Amino acid sequence: MKKGPFLITLGLFLLVAGSIFIYQYFFVKRATTVWDMVPRQTVLIYEPRDCKDCRPVNTKGSVEQLVSKLLLDSHDQDSLAKIFDFLFAPQTGRTISIHVISKDDFDAVYYFTGKQATFFKTLVSQWQESNSIRFAERELNGFKILEFSFNKKLFSCVQLGDAWAGSFTPFLIEEVVRTFESKDEKSFRNELGNVYALPHIADDAGDVYVHLGNVVRLLKVFPENFSSKLMELGDAGLLDIKQTENTITLNGFSLAKKDNASSLLTYFGDQSPVQFTIKQYISNQTIVGINYGISDGLAFYNKLSLSGNKAAIDSLNSFVSIDYSKLFSSLGKELAVCHLESGERTSAVVVFETQKPKDWLTAFDQLSEESSKEDTVFFEKYSTYTIREISINNFSGKLFGPLVTGAPATYYSAIGNYIILSGSIETMKNFLEDIDQENVWGKSVAFNKFAESTLLESNFSIYVNTPLVWSSITSKLSPPWKEFVRNNQSLLNSFDFGAVQFSHLNESFYTNVTWTYSNYEDPGKKNQVVGGDRLVASLSSSIISNPTLVKSHVNGSDEVLVQDSAFVLYHLSSDGKVLWQKDIRERIVGKIHQIDFFSNGKLQFFFATANKLHIIDRLGNYVNSYPKEVNARDVTYTTLVDYDKSKKYRFLLADRTGKLWMYDKDANNLEGWTPFNTGGDLIAPAKHYRIRGKDYILAIRKDGYASLMTRRGEIIKGFPLNLEARPVGDFYLETTNSVSTADIVCVSKDGFRVRFNLQGQILSRETLIKPSFETQFSLVAEQSGKSYVIKRQDTKRLTVLKPDGTEIFSNATIGMNSADVNYYDFGAGKIFYTVTDIEQELSFIYDEEGNLLTPAPLQGSAIELRPTRNKMPKIFLVDQNTLIIQ
Repeated sequence: MKKGPFLITLGLFLLVAGSIFIYQYFFVKRATTVWDMVPRQTVLIYEPRDCKDCRPVNTKGSVEQLVSKLLLDSHDQDSLAKIFDFLFAPQTGRTISIHVISKDDFDAVYYFTGKQATFFKTLVSQWQESNSIRFAERELNGFKILEFSFNKKLFSCVQLGDAWAGSFTPFLIEEVVRTFESKDEKSFRNELGNVYALPHIADDAGDVYVHLGNVVRLLKVFPENFSSKLMELGDAGLLDIKQTENTITLNGFSLAKKDNASSLLTYFGDQSPVQFTIKQYISNQTIVGINYGISDGLAFYNKLSLSGNKAAIDSLNSFVSIDYSKLFSSLGKELAVCHLESGERTSAVVVFETQKPKDWLTAFDQLSEESSKEDTVFFEKYSTYTIREISINNFSGKLFGPLVTGAPATYYSAIGNYIILSGSIETMKNFLEDIDQENVWGKSVAFNKFAESTLLESNFSIYVNTPLVWSSITSKLSPPWKEFVRNNQSLLNSFDFGAVQFSHLNESFYTNVTWTYSNYEDPGKKNQVVGGDRLVASLSSSIISNPTLVKSHVNGSDEVLVQDSAFVLYHLSSDGKVLWQKDIRERIVGKIHQIDFFSNGKLQFFFATANKLHIIDRLGNYVNSYPKEVNARDVTYTTLVDYDKSKKYRFLLADRTGKLWMYDKDANNLEGWTPFNTGGDLIAPAKHYRIRGKDYILAIRKDGYASLMTRRGEIIKGFPLNLEARPVGDFYLETTNSVSTADIVCVSKDGFRVRFNLQGQILSRETLIKPSFETQFSLVAEQSGKSYVIKRQDTKRLTVLKPDGTEIFSNATIGMNSADVNYYDFGAGKIFYTVTDIEQELSFIYDEEGNLLTPAPLQGSAIELRPTRNKMPKIFLVDQNTLIIQ
């Protein structure tokens, strides 16, 4: 073979190829892509695509409006939106990246490539030529950064090759320029190269690239206590977007960090996805529920901190020796951490499944006995449960760390194959009561409808009850974010349940993010009682009682009980329909209580008249053998007592002279209460408290003497206690896990706040600020006992104060008229106050911030509220012989 022709051909080929390379390299300008510009500290990137089958974007919808308000200055949002609407219109060539810019803020960078770069360049030219827009430019490393001022908001942009980038945060544009200059060294693409190999859908609304490590930095923009202990989720994720009428869904795949225990997803690399069945034991009061799906308990244990921490194991074994690897081998398929509202804080309840509950309970009982700091091991019967205590600091954190954090003490109980842990006994009781009442996610129609749109099986899921979240985090936000929540409360409340889920699949995790929301229309004005549905039920005679709101055991709807001046008791539905009426022949004294007399889930109504006990069922019929005449005469107050939630009810009555009578379910007068004589008229109904398994009955006289009794009517050492003040209104127990730290607060008419304990010691006597000589005070307890406020009244105004003395609101129309103030905290930020001028029969409603929600006083002598989805509550108002519902 002759080599000449071959060498000539090869040389010619190389010459042509080299010429093409030289031409491409030196003379053809490569198009700039988004990935040439995105810095590596980016949290996420949204790269939209043209999608023929996607739902048209509603620029007025909840999601779009929330994004717009988050990324544009809240004060100038309306005017800025007119200028920058194009930023949020998803089209190919318009990309957004999110960045943390300070400890409490984040912002976006907007990228324009291809045809969109041409569009944006034209827009920039128009801005430069406009006399109404201030323009300046500066140079960074040879690139001109253009800066435009819109309503005191600065927008910076720069051209990089044939692409553009812009942001409302100037230093973000500088980072983009540096990334573009350094090519791939500092880019998002170089940092998370593996994510681009993940599969995605071609014909959808676009892709979201997520830096899972940086997500935690974004969360820390919000409340520190919610995010300070969060672990990095993983490496990166690539998610596709799908938006329907009331749901937005992101799904795709995520990667865990290889051989990195600090990555949460790493804990589930050996696990298979499991179904979410533990929802049957998650209270509806849960704000955020985190669920871990575990198919192999031993493999899960080997990833936990405890398995490799000899010091922690030795610390636990110093109480009792336990083989934790063997114990975890019987761990069931789910471990849930439920965060709930607890006053102004949040508290956590841990629920986990086990195949061998007896083994776990035996181990816990041994730890309880050996760690007890008292002479007797604490346990308490509550309904059908037994609650015990493990006095080991951060016990649940040591057991399940770092996925769970604990408290100084741990209370535990069990139901079937599930064990429940909590750092607060009151939270534990509320949680167990919700399980008993089936007030749980598993029985919630709303939650189950939402759950149908989520993954049925997963390894790590975060479920968010969005409306409940705002009330828990708002007080902990920085001032700008507090203002944002306050200004956009209606929009934020339009979002319902949300979920973030990861399901292990081969070497990655299938990922699903789903949020549901309702249609939102900007009200434009403050929520006020105007228009809307207004139902009126007219009765034969004037109504003489406050409306008592009860729940239908059939469907859970609100129902109303009222009594008229003819002593007829009416039971009405929530739409004002009279369900039944019954002639009681006497005036009802004290409150009407809803009870489950037969312990079968069917509810009845208990109340008292001057010397009789009455129990009527929901059909208006007396329970067998009732009404019953009792020894008590001239009854003024009634208290329903259920010591351990076993429904073995006790009826505690107080007469006008301060005598206390206690009766069982059969109206038998109990020993020790035949009667117990406190010695004087009471300021409020006596109250029952259960603290660490012990029962206390507290009654306070108008002359300032407090009596504390056992359940048998025996006076406790240190009582009666002379408070040296004349309390007015109610009294309040500051909740605690310990008898020694349980404090009672009351307020005297002349402005002393007195705090005393259960040992009969006055702890403090504080003088409240008194604007004038005529000023009078009283304590108003929240309806469900969550907190209290102070009513201050003089000739000029009625003022309601927080416990720290901060004014919530004042009313200048009431003066010294007799006024009834009520305080409601329904959770989810739904806090309301009602004020009724009893003499003028006018009622007012205020929100948490003290804003008056009624443009004009409501004509009525008594009022009750119930929460709704909106900021405005549902109102039940008595006006002469009519009940108004609106």
